[in-house]
Amino acid sequence: MIELYLSQFEAAVKQGGAGSVMCSYNRLNGPHACENTWLLQQILRHRWGFRGFVLADYGASKHIGSGLLSGLDFEPFPFFDSDGGENYTPAAVQAALAAGRTRQALVDRAVGNLLRTLFAYGFFDRAAYADDDSRVDRTGHAQEARRLGEAGTVLLKNNDALPLDPGRLKSLAVIGADGDAYKNGGGSSDVEPYSLVTPREGIAARAGAGVDVRYDPGDDPRRAADVARGAEAAVVVVADTAGEGANKSCLALDCGAGAGLKRDELVERVAAANPHTIVVLETAGPVLTPWRDRVEAIVEAWYPGSAGGTAIARVLFGDVDPGGRLPATFPRRERELPTAGNRRRYPGVGDVVHYTEGVLVGYRWYDRRRIKPAFPFGHGLSYTRFAFRDLRVRPARRGVGARVSIEVVNTGRRTGVAVPQLYLGLPGARGRIQPPRQLRGFESVTLRPGRGARVRFELDARAFSYWNIRRDRWLAPAGCYPVSLGHSSRDIAARATIAMRGARCPGAAAAVPR
Repeated sequence: MIELYLSQFEAAVKQGGAGSVMCSYNRLNGPHACENTWLLQQILRHRWGFRGFVLADYGASKHIGSGLLSGLDFEPFPFFDSDGGENYTPAAVQAALAAGRTRQALVDRAVGNLLRTLFAYGFFDRAAYADDDSRVDRTGHAQEARRLGEAGTVLLKNNDALPLDPGRLKSLAVIGADGDAYKNGGGSSDVEPYSLVTPREGIAARAGAGVDVRYDPGDDPRRAADVARGAEAAVVVVADTAGEGANKSCLALDCGAGAGLKRDELVERVAAANPHTIVVLETAGPVLTPWRDRVEAIVEAWYPGSAGGTAIARVLFGDVDPGGRLPATFPRRERELPTAGNRRRYPGVGDVVHYTEGVLVGYRWYDRRRIKPAFPFGHGLSYTRFAFRDLRVRPARRGVGARVSIEVVNTGRRTGVAVPQLYLGLPGARGRIQPPRQLRGFESVTLRPGRGARVRFELDARAFSYWNIRRDRWLAPAGCYPVSLGHSSRDIAARATIAMRGARCPGAAAAVPR
C-alpha cells in the first residue's frame, strides 16, 4: 500500500501542491475511507504534511461524528442519498452536535481547513467564473484534444502495414460500429463534446476523395468480411465497455458490452478475408487479443476524446508518430493475471478483497514469474528506429542517489518519438519479495532522422528504498542494484549496476556513499 497504491497521492500532495484530496466509497482495512483516521490523519496530514481540505466523493460520507473526527472536512453533495449514511447538511450537523456525537471544535477545524485552503489558493482574490461556455476557446481545445490523442496512441504491432499511403491506396474498408461512435467511460467522464470526429469520419477525411472508403458496422461478421475482402486494406475499430462504479467480468472485448457486436469474431473474419487488416482498439485498459498473430497492425487509441477520429487517422496515415507507451501489461491469456484463480484477490470473499500479491502488481508480477505477455508494460512502436547508446551512471552530487543518462539516436528515416525508460532492481532478502525491476523514470523525446539527445535521470534515496513495516519507514538496503534502460520493461537496451553502502558488485558502474 505504501510503496505502490499511496505513492502517487503522496507525490500529488508533496510535489504537486494539491489543495484538496477526495476520500472514496470503499473500506480500507476496516473503516470507510471517509472515516479512516489512519488514512486521513496519520498518513495524509502527519506523514505527508497536507494542509488542504478533504472532501467526500459523491455520497461517500457515512457518519457525521466519525467523519469529522477522522478528518472529512467537506461534503460537496450534502443532499445526495449517501448510501444509507449521514450527510453534512446544516440540520444534520446541528443534530449531531446537540446529541453529543461530535464537538464544535471538530466543526471549527473542518471549516478552518476549508477556508484556509480557499484563501491560500486565491479563491477570494478573483471574481467568480462566469457560467458562460461561449467564452471557451473551442477551436483551441479541439486542437489540444487532437494533440493529446496522438501523443497517447500506442502502436502495439506493425508488420509494415502502417503508415498508410493515400497516394498509393485506392480502397479502404472501415469496419465496426465502434468506429462510428463516441466512446467514454460514463459517469464523471460522460462529457458531451462541443464537436466530435469519429474514427470513421477522421479516416475518410484524411484518406481523401481519391480513396474509396467503404464502411460496414460489423453486426453481421460475414457481411463485414465481404466488404473487407474487396478493399486493399481494412481497418477494424473495436472498443470495450467500461466505466466507474463497476468492474468488467473479464478482459475480453465484449465483456460488459451486452448483446450486439461479436468483436473478436469480427476481427477474425475480417482478417481471414483481407491479409492487410489493421485493428484499432478503443479500450479503457488491457484487453485480450486472441487474433493478434493474424492481423498486420494493432493500434491502441484508448478512449481518445472528441478529436479521437482525427488523431487516429493522423497516426494511421503517418502524419505523426504514435507517441504513447503502454501503462499496463496486456496478457496473452486471462489465467496469467495476478488475480486469476484466486477469489480472495478478485472479486473478493465476503465483500473483502485481499491484496496478497503484495508488491507484485502489474508488470512486476509478469517479470517476477517470467510470464511472457502479449504486449509488455512500456511497450510501443514507432515509425522509425532508435538506438540507445553510452549508458552512464554516476553518484549523486550529494547524499544517497545516482545520476543516470543515455544517448538516444534516431537511426531511421522519419521523425519519431522515443520513450527511454529507466528501471531499477532492489536487492532481495529473506522475507522481502521484490520484482526484478521497477520503473523509476521515463522521458519522451522527439528526434529528426540522424539526430540524437542525451536523456538524464536523477535517482534519489527513495528510488533505492523499500517500506520497512517493522521500522515504519523507508530503508535503502546495502547491496547491488541492477539498472536497466530500455524501450519497455522487457525490451532492455543497456544495463549497469549500482553498489550501495559498501557492497561489492562486479562491474558496478557507480558506488553510492554510505
